[in-house]
Amino acid sequence: MTQESDLTFPAIRTRLSAIAEEVSAEDISLDDALALYDEAVKLALQACDLAEVGAPDPEDDASGPEVDTSDPEVGAPDPDQPDL
Repeated sequence: MTQESDLTFPAIRTRLSAIAEEVSAEDISLDDALALYDEAVKLALQACDLAEVGAPDPEDDASGPEVDTSDPEVGAPDPDQPDL
């Protein structure tokens, strides 16, 4: 695995998914499960650090939230509200 400081959100997400699958195995030992838990906690802290510095997630769409433009009422002024 790469150095912790070099991880990106997608890399962390991928590794956490792999850890979840490994922990779900019926034949996993308690020691192995605890080691994986420890790794998952470290990865979660790394993800929090990335979020605090505002590191962009390349899988996120930078265009903002999705708006349903098929609804004619979206964005229409409320006739019951006075103009400000």
